[in-house]
Amino acid sequence: MRLPKTIWVYTFIDLWRVILLSTAVLVIVIAFASTVRHTAEGKLDPLATLRFMLYAMPPMLQYALPFAAGFGATLAFHRMVQDNEITAASAGGVSHRAVLFPALVSGLIIAGTLSFLSGQVIPRFLRSMEQMITLDATKILMNSIRSGQPVEFDGRIVLASSVYPINPPPEGASDQLVLSDVSAIEVDDRGKVISESFARRAWLIFYRSPLDAPDDPVERPGRTLTKIVMNLENSQRYRDGEGLTQLGSATLVHPIATGLRDDPKFLTTRELAELPSHPDRYGDINQFRRGLALTVVERLWLRTIDQNLRRDRRIQLVDADGREHTIAAGGLEFADGAWRLLPPAPGKDIEVQRSAPRSRTREPATRLVAASATLAPEPDRGEVLREVRLSLRLQNVAGQTQEASEAAGVKAEFTCPGLVLPDNSQRAILGLPSLKLLDFISEQGLLADPGIAPVAADLRTRIINLGRHVLSKQHERAANVAASVVMVLAGAVTALRLGASLPLTVYLWSFFPAVLTMITISAGQQATRGIGPAGLVVLWGAVAMLVAYTGLAYWFVRRH
Repeated sequence: MRLPKTIWVYTFIDLWRVILLSTAVLVIVIAFASTVRHTAEGKLDPLATLRFMLYAMPPMLQYALPFAAGFGATLAFHRMVQDNEITAASAGGVSHRAVLFPALVSGLIIAGTLSFLSGQVIPRFLRSMEQMITLDATKILMNSIRSGQPVEFDGRIVLASSVYPINPPPEGASDQLVLSDVSAIEVDDRGKVISESFARRAWLIFYRSPLDAPDDPVERPGRTLTKIVMNLENSQRYRDGEGLTQLGSATLVHPIATGLRDDPKFLTTRELAELPSHPDRYGDINQFRRGLALTVVERLWLRTIDQNLRRDRRIQLVDADGREHTIAAGGLEFADGAWRLLPPAPGKDIEVQRSAPRSRTREPATRLVAASATLAPEPDRGEVLREVRLSLRLQNVAGQTQEASEAAGVKAEFTCPGLVLPDNSQRAILGLPSLKLLDFISEQGLLADPGIAPVAADLRTRIINLGRHVLSKQHERAANVAASVVMVLAGAVTALRLGASLPLTVYLWSFFPAVLTMITISAGQQATRGIGPAGLVVLWGAVAMLVAYTGLAYWFVRRH
C-alpha cells in the first residue's frame, strides 16, 4: 500500500501549530498563577517575579504540554472531519490507522520531551524556584515589611512601618536591617497572644552558619542556620499580669533553618535512582542518623569503660582542657535511669585523680573521693551533633591536693564535664552511612539496648518510607509520560467519533478522562508513598483506563 505522505505532513503541521500555540498560552497562565501568590506575600519584588515566572515555565510544561497536545489533536482532526477530508481519505483507501499515524508520532515526540524534562530539566528549575523563596531570609523579610505584610518567625509576629539595610557589624554578621515603628507580638503554640512589644526603632542582625556537620558521609546541597538578633531601642512590653513595662532596650535571638528543603521532586532521574542506596542525602534521615550514631558511640564508650573498670579497676578520661581523670571504680551499672559507678571493693569509696590542666601546669593535681558517682552523656548537644562528651557527677565528695594532706573541701556534688576516652577512634562511627550504621549496630549486639533499638527501628522505617517515596515519584513521572501519548490519541480518536458535534463538546469528551487520569495518577503516587508497591495498581490503573477509553472510541470509529 502506498503511504499517504502528503496527508501525514499536512496533518502533522496543522496539529503542531495548535499544540505549540496552546502550550504557550497554558504555560504562561499557569506560571503566572504559581508566581502571584509569592509576590502577594512579599517574597518577590517585581524583577524577581519575572525571573520566578521564567523558572516556573519549564516545570509547568509537564501539565500544560499533554493537555495542549490533546486539545491540538482534537481541533486538528475535528476540522478534517468537518471539511470531509477524512471521508475523502477513506474513499481513497487510507485507513483510520494511517490517518491517526501523525497523532501517534506527535504523542511519542511529546512523551520523549516530557521524559527528558521531568528527569533532567524540571528538577533543576524547581530547585531554583525553591531557592528564590527560601534561601535569602534578609530579602524575604525586607520585601514583606515593605509590602505591609507581617513577618512571623520563632513564635513572634513582627510588623514595621519601614525598613532599610545598613552595613553589618564586623563580628561575622552577614546583613543588618533597621526597622522603624516596630510592633512585635509573641504567641504560643495555640496562637494565643502572650505579650506585645513596641519600639521606635529596631536593628535586625543576621548571622549565617552551615547546618550540616563535618561528619556527613555524603555531600548534600548546602543548608544554613540563620540566626537573627533583634535589638529594640526604647521599647515597651505589655504582658498579662505584668502590665506595661518600660524596657529601654532588649535583645531577642531567633534561629531559622534556611535552605533547600528535602524532596525527591528536586532530584534528576539519576539522583532519584541513587537515593535509596544513599539515604543520607535526605536531610531528615541524615539528621536522625547523626543522633543514632552519637548514641551508639556513647554506649560503646560506656561499654569500654565498664570492661576496663572490671578488669583493671581504673580508667583514664580526658577533658577539653587536657586534664587527665583517672577513675578508680569496680565497673558500671545501669540503675534508676543512670549509669552508676560501682566501688572498687566492698566498703571502699570511688576515687578520681585529676591532673593539672595543660594551660595551668603549676596548678596542683587533685584527688577526689566520693561515696557514689554517675557517668552520663552530656545533654543539650544542640542541633549539629559534632562531639561525644561524658559528664562525671560525684556525690558526697571530699577533695585533697597531692601537695598537701589538708582537705581541699567537702561538697555534696562535684561535676567533671566534657570527658572523652583518650582513644577516640570510635568517633569514626559518626561518619558511617545509615545502612552501614544499622548493620554495625546489629553486629555489636546493640539491638537489645532499650535506648538504641527503637531509634534504630525508626531509622530503618524512615529509610523504607524514603524508598517508597522514590518509587512513587519514579512511577509518577513514567505514568505521566505514558499518559501524554494516550491523551493525544484520545483527542484524535474522539474527534473522528464525534465529528458532527461542536469542537468544545468533542474536546470535553477527551478532556475529562484526561483530567481523571492525572488525578488518579497523583492519588496512586500518594498511595504508593504510603503503602508501597501496592499503590502502583492505582497509579498505572489510571493510564490503563485511559487506554481502554481510547481503544473503545477507536472501535466505534472502525465500526462506523
